[in-house]
Amino acid sequence: MGTFTIGRDETNDIVIEDTSVSRQHARVEDLGRGRFLIVDLQSANGCFVEHDDNWRQFGEAEVTASENLLLGDHQTTARELIQRIAKPRQPGATVMAEAEETQRGFQGNERNIELGKNVGGRSWAWWKLRPEYQKIAAIAAAAVLGLLIVIAATIGLLKGV
Repeated sequence: MGTFTIGRDETNDIVIEDTSVSRQHARVEDLGRGRFLIVDLQSANGCFVEHDDNWRQFGEAEVTASENLLLGDHQTTARELIQRIAKPRQPGATVMAEAEETQRGFQGNERNIELGKNVGGRSWAWWKLRPEYQKIAAIAAAAVLGLLIVIAATIGLLKGV
């Protein structure tokens, strides 16, 4: 049992390397018997808990170890947060490693956030759940498609002249 701070800053007990997570985002207190108190520390992007397939924002909530939580855009559970305390972070750990860990969590979760599901007034898109390299590939593909359209239009104009 104990109380631990959560945030992006290295001074927190639980560090989440995600830009949607505030430097001092929340506090988690182990109440025992699989219950936890999560307190939002006036974070910029809020704290949410999933109830009946809907995300509800809270300032303070008592949750079970397995209830789904959103801290900013980072989906987790109280159990996963507490496990991060026991696991010391490797010096020089990369954000990509964090993204891959998050992706593995989403692949094992049957209740993934669906396209367009409203989360605290924000709409989630499917690409927010993808690792960085897939986002880059999607942007590159869109850029190439746009370039091909410009080339085709230019050739059409030149032939018409």
